[in-house]
Amino acid sequence: MGDCDYLQSSRSESSHSCITPLRITKLAQCECLLRKYDRCEQIGTYSAYDDNPNLTGYHLDSPESPKVRDKDEEEETKNQEKQKEEDLEKSIEFEHQINENVSVWIKQFKTFSARDQMDALTDLVGECSLDHIRHLRSVIEPFFQKDFIKELPKEIALHVMCFLSPADIARISLTCRYWRNLAEDNRLWRKKCEEVNVTVMDEPSDRKSGAWAETASTSGIEIVGYRPVPSYRVALFTGYHQNWLRYYSGTDDSPKNVCLSRSKWKALYLRHQRILANWRYRPLRGSCILKGHDEHVITCLQIHGDLIVTGSDDNTLKIWSASKAICLQTLTGHTGGVWSSQMSEDGKTVTSGSTDRTVRVWCVETGRCLHCLQGHTSTVRCMTLREDRLVTGSRDTSIRLWNIKDGTCIRTLQGHVAAVRCVQFDGVRIVSGAYDFSVKVWDAESGRCLHTLTGHSNRVYSLLFDSERDIVVSGSLDTTIKVWNIRDGVCTQTLTGHQSLTSGMQLRGNILVSGNADSTIKIWDIMDGQCKYTLSGPNRHASAVTSLQFLENGLVATSSDDGSVKLWDVKQGMFVRDLVRLRSGGSGGCIWRLKSTPTMLVCAVGSRNGTEDTKLILLDFDADYP
Repeated sequence: MGDCDYLQSSRSESSHSCITPLRITKLAQCECLLRKYDRCEQIGTYSAYDDNPNLTGYHLDSPESPKVRDKDEEEETKNQEKQKEEDLEKSIEFEHQINENVSVWIKQFKTFSARDQMDALTDLVGECSLDHIRHLRSVIEPFFQKDFIKELPKEIALHVMCFLSPADIARISLTCRYWRNLAEDNRLWRKKCEEVNVTVMDEPSDRKSGAWAETASTSGIEIVGYRPVPSYRVALFTGYHQNWLRYYSGTDDSPKNVCLSRSKWKALYLRHQRILANWRYRPLRGSCILKGHDEHVITCLQIHGDLIVTGSDDNTLKIWSASKAICLQTLTGHTGGVWSSQMSEDGKTVTSGSTDRTVRVWCVETGRCLHCLQGHTSTVRCMTLREDRLVTGSRDTSIRLWNIKDGTCIRTLQGHVAAVRCVQFDGVRIVSGAYDFSVKVWDAESGRCLHTLTGHSNRVYSLLFDSERDIVVSGSLDTTIKVWNIRDGVCTQTLTGHQSLTSGMQLRGNILVSGNADSTIKIWDIMDGQCKYTLSGPNRHASAVTSLQFLENGLVATSSDDGSVKLWDVKQGMFVRDLVRLRSGGSGGCIWRLKSTPTMLVCAVGSRNGTEDTKLILLDFDADYP
């Protein structure tokens, strides 16, 4: 008898039979199960054993039994697993297809030109979402965080760093200890020194005592010692290592020779840079005034290391020590004014030419006259010295070649018909310019005239000779400058633009700088004959240019009858600064001559009317080793 039948019969029996306590209890349980069964018909299946595991003898069957449910669930599970397998296969197939497409795209990408690759990447990034961009960043960023320099052999790392500017080297030295050690390497800084043509320099001068300690302003001379530092120069050293900045700024408390002990070539480079800064805009380290020759004109000026030689129309020459600021020797013997002089390459011998028609050879150390060379019949106006061979030009129209060791005349060159004003000599060929409007090229060994260069229409006053390229440049009173090829004896360029006599010229490579009596300085390219710059404007000289010096740092110093010395940037054609201004300038004070070394400028000063004493002004641009 089933549970349901029993319950139904129990209900009918309860209304007709006698009810015992036990039967009442059983009926109560049946009623409870019956009510639950009624509910289960609406929600599913039910088993009495679910509520009461102690209940036995009763079993309630629902419309959907547990066996049927398990079978459906099993079938559904199989269907789900089958669906998963199908989805997995589709996913693998799709992924494989994507990989093939990506592989094809990458292969095509490699065949693109560099520009097309950049465009493709740009377009691809443009299609990416923000999440894609973040992912790209996470992939790319580690490549920029690798210390690739440290992974390279040291020699290659140094070679890579050679392509950096000194400013960048200073910055990367702050990155880590390894990079700092590389930035201090001698080989690196030797390369940097070679780039700026710095090989060796004299020891820093000691020009802070004696006459160097005296101010020049008390002598009626304004030494223009300061110009504001350009902003780009300040930025160049902003943020650098404090020691580097201290070394460069030259503060008194900077430790001396610390950098020199770590890297000789770096110290040399930094010293060189500071010297350049001193020339351009920093306060001068010192200035000095050396008085001599009374009120006479200083006609010639030579400099060799610490020695300065002046010649004057007072018939004497003087030898000065720049560091000690004293006159070492006064050379006497000429009976007429000295108008030309030369100093040997070793600094041990001086030669001089005079209006007394003689040439003298002097010992610098003792001041003794070694030889008096006679033969010219008029003023010896020009000379050039090469080892033990001296070439002199005279107003007697002749040129003489001398051996200064034994004081003999080797030969006399005749050909000019007017005074010889300038000569050049390379040891093999002699070039002469004269008042007969011509330039002549001579063979020194035979004395034969190789070429007579004609084309000027007035006196030739100045010459330059580049023997390696067989180039001669001549300046004339006809206002022109001519460039000659002396191998063929032809004029290659005629430079026009000046309005008067070209008083001085200097050549560096293809760049020619000329100073003129018209008060202008011009910068030329001798290959195409074009004037690149005319240095004039509001800072121009107010009178004739008397002398110029082409400095090693891309600057040119010029002097004038207006009593000033100015500094110009040749590459940019710009005024840089005034160095000297005479208070007597404009009323007779004049700067006649200039000579320079990498660290010093010497100015020969005076006047022709007594308004300015004859003197030398020495300007020091030196710097210590850091």
